[in-house]
Amino acid sequence: MPDDSKGVHPDLLKQLTCPCDVRSSLSEDSGGLRCDQCDKVFPLVEGIPHILPDSDSES
Repeated sequence: MPDDSKGVHPDLLKQLTCPCDVRSSLSEDSGGLRCDQCDKVFPLVEGIPHILPDSDSES
């Protein structure tokens, strides 16, 4: 099983954005990846970032 403590590869982290309105960048946080704008934290599950919009937001 992958080691989640290694975090996300820096090149991938540069490409990821939050699904919030401003599409802000993400930063590594102890709980996963944190949006630099709205402060929502997206978890890492088996080393994979789970960056999903809220279910109440429109697509």
